[in-house]
Amino acid sequence: WDFGDGTTSTETNPVHTYLSNGSFNVKLTIYDHQHGFEKTKNNYITVFSSQATANIIRIEYFFDSDPGLGNATPLSLTPSPYINLVSNLDVSFISTGLHHLYIRAKDSNGKWSALLSKTVFINQSSALVNLTRLEYCFDSLVEAGSGFSIPFTSNSTINITDNIDLSSLSCGMHIVYFRIKDENGNWSAVHSKQLFVNKSSSLSNITQIEYCFDSLVEQGTGLSIPVSPNSTVNITDNIDLSSLATGLHNVYFRVKDDQGYWSHVLSKQILVIKTLPGELPHISRVEYFIDTDPGIGNASPLNFSPGSDVNITDNIALSTLPMGPHRIYFRAQDTNGNWSSLHFSDFVSEKGFLAVALLEGLYNPQTGYMNKAQDTTGDKFPDYIADQVTIEFREAGFPYNLVHTIQNYNIKTDGSIIATFPANLNGDYYIIIKHRNSIETWSAQPVSFSNGTIYYNFTDNITHAYGNNLKFINGRYCIFAGDANQDGFVDTADMTLVDNDATNFAFGYLASDINGDGMVDTADMTILDNNSFSFVGSIKP
Repeated sequence: WDFGDGTTSTETNPVHTYLSNGSFNVKLTIYDHQHGFEKTKNNYITVFSSQATANIIRIEYFFDSDPGLGNATPLSLTPSPYINLVSNLDVSFISTGLHHLYIRAKDSNGKWSALLSKTVFINQSSALVNLTRLEYCFDSLVEAGSGFSIPFTSNSTINITDNIDLSSLSCGMHIVYFRIKDENGNWSAVHSKQLFVNKSSSLSNITQIEYCFDSLVEQGTGLSIPVSPNSTVNITDNIDLSSLATGLHNVYFRVKDDQGYWSHVLSKQILVIKTLPGELPHISRVEYFIDTDPGIGNASPLNFSPGSDVNITDNIALSTLPMGPHRIYFRAQDTNGNWSSLHFSDFVSEKGFLAVALLEGLYNPQTGYMNKAQDTTGDKFPDYIADQVTIEFREAGFPYNLVHTIQNYNIKTDGSIIATFPANLNGDYYIIIKHRNSIETWSAQPVSFSNGTIYYNFTDNITHAYGNNLKFINGRYCIFAGDANQDGFVDTADMTLVDNDATNFAFGYLASDINGDGMVDTADMTILDNNSFSFVGSIKP
């Protein structure tokens, strides 16, 4: 989302507050690994004030217990309608442990804002302390100290998954909560994970598929889609849209098995357009531009005849573009004068490089994309960047001399890596992908660099990596994860590094964080253990 005032959001349903008066354009961009879709509403939001904006005259804060309006600790400020305040809070009187911080403001009309709150951990000691208890509970959080205990010894690795008793849980989705206590009696924050419990040794049959629109209904009360055992169900052919008005709608799906268990709810957004025969207008103009929009009607037109296909690639001259990545946009106008939304696609001109690779540690088989690497504050990189990799080009023959390196280059969540390289590289070279905790992976064969743009896809065939050194995950081939020390093997040396960081509850953008979720824990050890057991290592010519 682009709100037209210099701020953006990647949330599905964002809430945005405009801080100044005026009319604003709102733009929504949807992007996948091949194409983009962009819609702009001009002057969509108009902000105005019916009266003068009041000044903020007081901001105060307190911890845990409210002393009453006006009685909390004030912050120094200059009265203004909008205040961007950075201040040090006095925590000297707060005990070590978890606390709730509350902040509120008062304006010149005497009105108080709502309370803003954050959970904070106060540590008044500079020394590390020993852990004395690890406990867990399911579904409902219990009082600290009353959960199920997991035994452990000092300086040992705790395999949480081997120590959780699931016997009391019913089949289905559950939430497990963890927390730890130190020798001073302080409890950590609570960590939680979702898990699915299946106590059956055989796969269940699906007996019911149902869907509903816009508002989620109770299980079993949705619209039914007929299903036969061992058959493929074409959902799009079985959805009745007759009751929907033209516009955007949400459709929800879920299935039930022969044990009576319901699945998660899956949702998709759909656009319903209702027209009668003969109502669709003809397209009268198609235009495109590269990188910068010259304005509607001012872009380069494409020649076409109504009712015929437009071969876009045959009608666009790219020879004058500078070397590097670019984005091309298209839009169309109909005979009623209406313009379509913008569609776009990324490409590389001249001596450009486009590779596609998926990193096992970040890859999410449910979405088909990579998760974004995390640090202590959230996403490590902005926009659609999942992480960074290093790309090397090496000569085709022994000793495979290095001819060019692209250091710390962005890899997007769809696996795409778009870069450029010197125009004088015209030979055949191996392409090597390196990542901070993944196995160094070579292209299966040297690739010719004589053409203007180099494209190589590691994800669609195992034979695209030298030695077939890729891992098959849900229809895609991924680069093996787990080489935390970058010695070319996934082995006990990597386990030691991850084990030490997990024991110390390490957080952040770390090589030992194999799955990139910002914390080093048993999830990272699981990936390491599996790949170490399979003797995963780098395979080179």
